[in-house]
Amino acid sequence: MLLTAVIPLLDSGEPERTGGYFAMNDSEPQEVGESAEYYDSGAFRVGTVPEDKRTKYRFLTQEKALRLQFNEDHRSSWQSRNEDESKWGGAVRISNGDIYSFSGLPEHGDEALTMGLAYLQGYLNDDDIVQLSAISCNHLIVHLLPTLREMKSQFGED
Repeated sequence: MLLTAVIPLLDSGEPERTGGYFAMNDSEPQEVGESAEYYDSGAFRVGTVPEDKRTKYRFLTQEKALRLQFNEDHRSSWQSRNEDESKWGGAVRISNGDIYSFSGLPEHGDEALTMGLAYLQGYLNDDDIVQLSAISCNHLIVHLLPTLREMKSQFGED
């Protein structure tokens, strides 16, 4: 339901981008070592993801979350974004310290989805959304907020 609310806001010119991978990491950094196995665990597919993009998006969602986990003073993966190193935005630290990460949509869509989910679950409030969206200049989430408020009231969360 949240994904279908985010997708119409995207103006990416890539209509095939209608899904991706979501990961949630707890607030304690994990020791990864030399193994890439960590990147293959803990992420699950949401929506439709072309088969040739699945490994990439699964890896990216875990990379964003792990990067944010090790940058403990950051609230958003946008704060350590580095296009030259293929390090993208799309992960946020929520109020309990855990990290929500998504990859598969354009970056602002990834971030809007993670913030939207955290908002619906009560881990982010309106002020958090404003602060996080200022870091990444994400206007999608501002357009999504009325829908999120409506969804939250339908679930009896407000």
